[in-house]
Amino acid sequence: MIYNWTDFLNQKPQSGIYLFIGKEEYLLTKIIEHIKNSEEASFQVENHFVSRQSELSDIMKRAIERSIFDTRKKIVKAELSRDFAMKRGAKEFISMMSKVSNYLLFYGKNLNSRSKFVSFAQENSIPVYYVYPLKDNEKYEYVKNILNKNNLKADNNIVFKIINSGPSELFLLESEIKKLSLFCEDGIVGEKDIEEVFSLKKDEKIDNFLESLGTKRAKAILRKLLKDQYDPIYIWTSITNFFTLLYWISIYKDAGFGEQEIGVKLRLYSTKIRFYGFQLKKYYREVGKIINKLYYIEKDFKYSSKDKSYLLEYFIDFLVKINGGLND
Repeated sequence: MIYNWTDFLNQKPQSGIYLFIGKEEYLLTKIIEHIKNSEEASFQVENHFVSRQSELSDIMKRAIERSIFDTRKKIVKAELSRDFAMKRGAKEFISMMSKVSNYLLFYGKNLNSRSKFVSFAQENSIPVYYVYPLKDNEKYEYVKNILNKNNLKADNNIVFKIINSGPSELFLLESEIKKLSLFCEDGIVGEKDIEEVFSLKKDEKIDNFLESLGTKRAKAILRKLLKDQYDPIYIWTSITNFFTLLYWISIYKDAGFGEQEIGVKLRLYSTKIRFYGFQLKKYYREVGKIINKLYYIEKDFKYSSKDKSYLLEYFIDFLVKINGGLND
């Protein structure tokens, strides 16, 4: 059985190993907050990226060890690469499981119920939780809570406008909502405030940028976006979402699903399905290779000190190369 992430919040956490799967990585911050609030202890949080089974022994040791000089407990978050899988047996890992005295949170962004590591976790009594995007009613309550925390008030229509106008990623949406407090002197959010902060043409500019990917002019558009104060993380997230959707559309097309069926499965309007379908023609044979490249660059994006604008341009160069070096 795979649980919902909210089930974790409704229980008292115990030290051990957990696996979280799904797109909404931001929800893991809520999981970590819940763990921290569950014990009267100080915690140290570590972030790691795991692409090979051979790297697991070091991760397990970090989740097991407790220093006599540092009384803090650990929360070790280990993100798994898209194709991560365990070899049959995995005796060393299994033998170390019972020794984990801290919290070890595995996270697989693109893992699902059919993934090999998910089956391995369930066979070895590791609890598995979904961290998929919030449902509409959950997102409404989520936005209301953020507004309340920032001493902001908004009627129902404004809340829905925030949801529809803001970025889909929760950590970006929360950042945008916090900015509203700078524009609302009386603490009441109006439509003009949303337009000032969210820039309703933002998605249109990003779509134009995504259309240009794979061509040499994409770099010039990227630099213009950065000059216009677009967050590199926002741009990177838009790119990863774009190619992830292309990947799943290609999977469903190969399986024989029609445009309407794909739209229902991916919760996309018909106009968006046509947009992505047109873009897929440019990358159809290479979409798997692109997804793999995204994962390895994302490791640097999250965990290294490399300049994010450099990483974005590096990825554009990669796309231009596999797309034949197009100028437009």
